[in-house]
Amino acid sequence: MTRIIRVSQISVSLRHDREQVFQKACRMVGVRARDVQRFQIVKQSVDARHKEDLKYIYSIDLRIGEKTSYRRQDGRVQEVFPVEYHPEACGNVSLSAPVAVIGSGPAGLFALICWQSTAISRLFLSAANVWRRDRRM
Repeated sequence: MTRIIRVSQISVSLRHDREQVFQKACRMVGVRARDVQRFQIVKQSVDARHKEDLKYIYSIDLRIGEKTSYRRQDGRVQEVFPVEYHPEACGNVSLSAPVAVIGSGPAGLFALICWQSTAISRLFLSAANVWRRDRRM
C-alpha cells in the first residue's frame, strides 16, 4: 500500500529542471529520493511579485510506501487521498428539443463529456462556431 504526500509552495528559479524540484520536495518532506516510488507535478505557476526575481512555484505529489515516515511542515506538506469521479449514468430520456450547451468553458466541456455516453441529442454553441451532434442508439 502507498501514500500520496502533496508538497506545496516549492520555489525554484526560472532555470531549473524536474530533478531540482524533486530533490527540493524530498528535502522539505524529509524522505530519501530512493523511498519515493513516483512523483507528479500537480501545479506550476510563476511568482512575478518581484520583477527582478521571477520564480516558479510548484505543488507536487510524492508516492511513498505506507511505512515511510515523513515530516509535516506548516501546511505545505500534507497527505492527500485521490478521488475518482464517476458521473452517474443517464437514462434514455426523450426530450422535445436537444440539450443546449452554451460556451466552451470548463462547465460546458464537462457537460459534453458527461453526455457523451448518452443518446440525448445535444447542441454545442461557442463564440467561434456552432456544432450540432445527434446521436441515436
